[in-house]
Amino acid sequence: MLQYAPLLIAIGSLITATMSFLSFRHVRKAAVRSETVNLIMRMTSDAHVSGMLDRFRSLRLSLDAQDRSNPSLDTLRRHTFVWDGAPWDPTRVVKDMFNFYEAMALGAQANWLDEKILRSYWRTSYVLDFADFTAYVADMRSEALGGPRLYNAYEALVRKWRSSAV
Repeated sequence: MLQYAPLLIAIGSLITATMSFLSFRHVRKAAVRSETVNLIMRMTSDAHVSGMLDRFRSLRLSLDAQDRSNPSLDTLRRHTFVWDGAPWDPTRVVKDMFNFYEAMALGAQANWLDEKILRSYWRTSYVLDFADFTAYVADMRSEALGGPRLYNAYEALVRKWRSSAV
């Protein structure tokens, strides 16, 4: 019986390691889901983030009202945009929103945020916003401005969400 002791110890160690790994993975997934839900909740209650979202939506309406869909960077620079009684730089409004979207995509890509939850909450606006500002993105990807890799994670997630079923 003693001859089997090393084998039994190895099997016991393997079972313990497997259980530890599965437990770690479960806890990590739960933490990622929790952090994603917390992020969404903070977005709806944080004045800075909700203001950014409201400004972007208002800018979209302002552009649509002037038949300026899919605006280029130059069109945005020439567009007069007033939000909450004050003038705002439209390029800054779009840049803030797209940087936020890029950060979400990078978080999902690194598994820091739960992509499934993000998708169920953001999919429609996330995909449409990219589609409605492709001229801006193309202009911003020039070497003089952001470079060809600007918003690549955002675009990759848009492509993935656009091609997958709900």
